[in-house]
Amino acid sequence: YEKHFGFEAEGAAISRAGDKLGSGLQHIFGELTQAEDHAKGYCDRVATLIEKVRAASSQTMVSKIIGELVSETRDIIEKNRRLERQLEDSSAEIGELRDDLSSERLAAMQDPLTGILNRKYFDIKLAEETALAMTVGQDLCLIMSDIDHFKQFNDTFGHQVGDEVLKVTTRVLTNGIKGRDTAARCGGEEFCVILPR
Repeated sequence: YEKHFGFEAEGAAISRAGDKLGSGLQHIFGELTQAEDHAKGYCDRVATLIEKVRAASSQTMVSKIIGELVSETRDIIEKNRRLERQLEDSSAEIGELRDDLSSERLAAMQDPLTGILNRKYFDIKLAEETALAMTVGQDLCLIMSDIDHFKQFNDTFGHQVGDEVLKVTTRVLTNGIKGRDTAARCGGEEFCVILPR
């Protein structure tokens, strides 16, 4: 029941992805805060060095101060490059997490045997389409069907052949719908189709 209809597995996967995403964002915010501190420190040091240049009494002192300024500038450039690399890595990781989350969500909405949408998705979609039909005053049809004598068929020919029958039924059903229609496997051999308008 949990595998096909429950929300616990999906919730756990989403929670894991959310935790990873939160950790990644926390890392990014930490890096940005550190970069802000570096930038402020650099500005303060540059301001101090500018004052030293103004007060310098010889060309040698000015050259020394300019050397310090160049050194400070190189340091901040290197720190910014490191930050840029870290942000690129974090961005790539967040992209992977987003893809993983999309995959988990899709997997949670599909019947693993037939690949058709499952009961969980069907319930959500039916609620959405019903609300929309009532709001705009349009027609909405629902087809609920099952395969007659499927248990007897399974008992006679075996579950592997029964699985193939479910897959063929799914193909026929999905090939027969169009537009905003939604087909789903709602139970063992039960299928439903939502037909908006």
